[in-house]
Amino acid sequence: MTMHPSASEPAAPQDWSSRTLAWLDQLVSWPSEGGTAGEQAFAGQLADELAQLPYFQEHPEQLWRQTAWPDGPENLFALVRGSGRQTAVLSGHFDTVTTRNYGSHAPWPARLCACVTR
Repeated sequence: MTMHPSASEPAAPQDWSSRTLAWLDQLVSWPSEGGTAGEQAFAGQLADELAQLPYFQEHPEQLWRQTAWPDGPENLFALVRGSGRQTAVLSGHFDTVTTRNYGSHAPWPARLCACVTR
């Protein structure tokens, strides 16, 4: 599953809701425990997904990565220019804590958001 819409026309509001839930489900399924290869790969995976969106296909220079520290994970920057003077900035992080101590329930936290919102 990819995060980009397949249609070139704007989606209906209910379609955006289902797409958002699908994107959330996909993102939380990617391993990203702090200090692991999953954390190291996350920014690249997300950049690859965003690069498929029509806006970033037209403006690839608006999507870039930068290493947080030597041999550390990367930060992802995605700039979407609008037509007005106001700016919205969203910031977050990718790393998560381990679920190894959850025993047989370890897979569930990644699916909890999808289960609760459906």
